[in-house]
This record gives sequence, C-alpha cells and structure tokens, in this order.
Amino acid sequence: MAGRHKHHAHCLKDKIKILNHIDLGDKLIDITKSTGLKQSTLSTWKKNATGIRKLADSGIVLKRKCGQPSKYEEIEKCLLIWIRNN
Repeated sequence: MAGRHKHHAHCLKDKIKILNHIDLGDKLIDITKSTGLKQSTLSTWKKNATGIRKLADSGIVLKRKCGQPSKYEEIEKCLLIWIRNN
C-alpha cells in the first residue's frame, strides 16, 4: 500500500504566480509537469482564484501560507507600526 504524501503549504506568492500562468492560457498538465504539483491542487487553486487574489490584494504578506485572519489583528497592526518607527 502506498504511503500518503506529506502536506506542503504554499505561499500566496507562489499561488498567484501559478494562477497568472493559468490566466495566460497555460494548460494545467504543463504546469503540473513543470512545478511538480498535483493537478487536483491546481484545480482547487483555480476554483478558489478569486479568494486567493482578494487575499493577496488585501495587503497580507505574500510569503504567508495561511489566509486566516489573526485573532489579534489590531494589536498586530500597532506592533508593526511600533517596530517600523523604532
């Protein structure tokens, strides 16, 4: 019996780059071969493209791998301002 594949999280930057290739008309199978990602992963990203792009446009760091909002968003904003000023 084959073992399960290890879960890999991909950053928004990578997802946006691949979605741009899909928008340019590249076939999923060609992207699959060049990136090593499964076709089902690319199909899911394509299906959720509007949400992924919306998240990227919201100003979230593109290296971030999780799209969940922070529980302490206001504190994080204040902390980021404090760090930039010091």
